[in-house]
Amino acid sequence: MVWICKVILLLPVVCSVVSAQCTAPAKRKAWHNLSNDEKLEYINAELCLMKLPAKTNLKGVVTRFDDFQALHVHGAYMTHFVGAFLPFHRLMMYNHETALRQECGYKGYQPYWYEQRDAGRFSSADIFDPVYGFGAVGSDNDGCITNGPFVNYTNPLGPGYEITDHCIDRKFNDEVSLFTAREKFSSHQSLIQLC
Repeated sequence: MVWICKVILLLPVVCSVVSAQCTAPAKRKAWHNLSNDEKLEYINAELCLMKLPAKTNLKGVVTRFDDFQALHVHGAYMTHFVGAFLPFHRLMMYNHETALRQECGYKGYQPYWYEQRDAGRFSSADIFDPVYGFGAVGSDNDGCITNGPFVNYTNPLGPGYEITDHCIDRKFNDEVSLFTAREKFSSHQSLIQLC
């Protein structure tokens, strides 16, 4: 709770710094716009974080990658349903990107997934390619991913606040993923504006 108060108190300072002229803005790209080499560079930087020792003393944390996951888990309860949601996640992403660049030699910037492009076909989206992506859908047995660069990663954190070693699991429902389509999003947005 104390650190969230510190972040909130620092927001005016950060905002004033951000309003200054930026001479070299970061240019983040959608995953599908990265070259295969750029995709592999990003994946290798993430794998690097997964091998570096942790810098925090948070419970269950083993690697530098875990540091970020644990900070997100511990901050989620206080930030996910309040006005600090976006600043908290922007700071998390910035710190993660900085670690990739400074600790693992990554030259690019944090890519993003343009979900609307893949609406209705998440299971075949190129971001889940087994070579140039994060691996495909999980197995029918336990949901653990069966291919890709993170197939053998053991996650020590979660679900939630639990400390348990487990695989990365993933399941898709392409029908449900249709709700990320621009048309669906726009219709939901117009309904929200009526309230």
